[in-house]
Amino acid sequence: MNRLRIAIKLSRLIVALSVTLTMLTWLLLLAWWWPQPAAADPGELFVKPGGSGTECSQEKPCALQTALAQASDGDVIYLAQGVYTGIGGAVITLTKSITLYGGWDGTTATPVVRDPLAYQTVLDGEGMRRVVYISGGITPVLDGLVIVRGNASGAPRGPGIWHLRRGGEHRHPLQHPLLRQHRW
Repeated sequence: MNRLRIAIKLSRLIVALSVTLTMLTWLLLLAWWWPQPAAADPGELFVKPGGSGTECSQEKPCALQTALAQASDGDVIYLAQGVYTGIGGAVITLTKSITLYGGWDGTTATPVVRDPLAYQTVLDGEGMRRVVYISGGITPVLDGLVIVRGNASGAPRGPGIWHLRRGGEHRHPLQHPLLRQHRW
């Protein structure tokens, strides 16, 4: 009788182990073949001087600081013509590898219409602050922007653009820049 009980317990243990191993195998296979979330395509954000809201779309552009806060690495921010100022130490502080395109005409036309000469986009330090501060090992692109009246009085480096990198290759982030009236 004892042998029968031991045999029953042993067979139940073997069945339980078999079921557990089968379930574990299926879970591992499911995890292996489960579709992984795809990386998002770079987003496009649109801003205008005096923009509002958080949509940052071509139809409803937001403020520049709102778009900078929402942007992720690889995103593009289109700046409509006009003058952008800021508060604090810099008009804009970049902490992500994003692209800022000036010269957007501000319309909802598709594709986006850009002409930095016809639709000047000005980042103005107002003689009180840096204009662009780039922090960390990032590689942003600034294209079609007029950068004026930066001031780094009391700061360790130049007024218009300061790129703080921690080692590695330095890549110049500007394309077609126009710098005017800076105080060193």
